[in-house]
Amino acid sequence: MRTRTILPAALMLFATALAVGATAVPADREPVAEAAVDEDTRNSGAIEAGFRDDWQRTNGMLGNGWVSAHDAHRHWWDPLALFDESPVNTDPDKGKIGQPDNAAGRTAAYQDFGAAYADGFSVSTWWNGKHQAVAFPVVCISPEDPDWGLAFCYEPEIAGGVWVLWALGRQPHQIRLIRAGTLPGSAKHTDGTRMLLEMCVSGNTVTCLSDGKEILQHAIPAALRGSTMHGFGLDVNPVPGRPPNVHVLDGPFIIRPLERAPK
Repeated sequence: MRTRTILPAALMLFATALAVGATAVPADREPVAEAAVDEDTRNSGAIEAGFRDDWQRTNGMLGNGWVSAHDAHRHWWDPLALFDESPVNTDPDKGKIGQPDNAAGRTAAYQDFGAAYADGFSVSTWWNGKHQAVAFPVVCISPEDPDWGLAFCYEPEIAGGVWVLWALGRQPHQIRLIRAGTLPGSAKHTDGTRMLLEMCVSGNTVTCLSDGKEILQHAIPAALRGSTMHGFGLDVNPVPGRPPNVHVLDGPFIIRPLERAPK
């Protein structure tokens, strides 16, 4: 999901979205990784305020309840597995991006977290900050809908660096840009600096934050509202040669109830 990944129809939408800008998160709102769990807690699985996965397991299957999107549609999503305590794309497709049957480096995983996570929750994960590829949380997944689910990531090669809310698309060519945002006055992101990406769902709205700062809000597409399936993804399509096992995503992944709705 980079400059090369944006389809022509999305370019006009992107230009409009950039004009929206963004606002800073209220001072009393803390980043989810600090608010949800003590830093000394290192075990994966259920936590008091939700679910956390640190990925600290041996190489191999994701485990811990995760479902790889690749399992249902092998041509639309690349395979995921754990390697050196991080989910990685183990066999990136080398085909052109934006084609109906070419995964082209994208992959995702999710699980059904139950009725408590149909509304009023936060999903967060860490991107390792290396500009060669992107990682992102994913919310409101509906596997049979053309939009599939919503993802929030930082795109370092678009307009000098912007945050983007994507509808990932059930098939690769169905990806569409929903909204983009910048943070006025912020410095350009430094390659290799980790970034916490968070998506908060409250009512029919998703609020997207980066390192605790609110970047953008948008209405959730009607067909995705109320979904209890959420997760994460990554895209290595810009990496030269698309080798396997590229490190993009860091732990922890956290899903938790919202203490209060985003302002």
